[in-house]
Amino acid sequence: MAIAVSPESTAHRSKSVRQRWWMSVVASLTIPLALLIGAQPASAATYACMHYQGENIKASDTRTWVTQRASNTWEDWIFRGPEFRCPTTAPSCSYAWGQTKSTAYNVGLMGMVGVQGNPATLLAQALPSWSRTTTYTTSFTYTTTLRPGQYAQPIQVVVRRWTQGKLENYWHYDPNYRSCGNRPGSDYRGYVKVAGPATWTGNIEERRYDTYHQRF
Repeated sequence: MAIAVSPESTAHRSKSVRQRWWMSVVASLTIPLALLIGAQPASAATYACMHYQGENIKASDTRTWVTQRASNTWEDWIFRGPEFRCPTTAPSCSYAWGQTKSTAYNVGLMGMVGVQGNPATLLAQALPSWSRTTTYTTSFTYTTTLRPGQYAQPIQVVVRRWTQGKLENYWHYDPNYRSCGNRPGSDYRGYVKVAGPATWTGNIEERRYDTYHQRF
């Protein structure tokens, strides 16, 4: 007995076959594509042979910037001289220490975290104005007036502000990179570029002054 097949049923089966065929084509293309994406290698490190200048070298594109500053400053007494006391029997005293004092100090009191190698070397190159050491010279020949029983002490003061910032892109000496012939005594060594960023902090000098500290 013959079974009648409606045109609608035949069309439906043809449509399902076409859908399954397209799904298989898409799957065959998608799987290799996913494998290719997952197999992409990580970007290689950047190396260079440079004249040895310490563990770190500032790059031409090294960038530093400030991220935070304290709202208040603080006083760093870098020198405290001897105290003089006005006699209690005197009506008043006019006092001058009469000496010259030179004191060496660091402008920024810098520090850094997240740096490969020696942070001090890199800070000196990246932030030279804040990492340097300088000298403050004062001639304490001027006078101050004291009341009976009052003390006077010559001091030198640096007014500082805590500051934080970031640093990115610098070269770090890599003793494992042998393509430069970096044997002991060689002038050229292998350096790898570090993107960062690293965090630096400092207590930056804003101004300085000298005076006689007075107390009872």
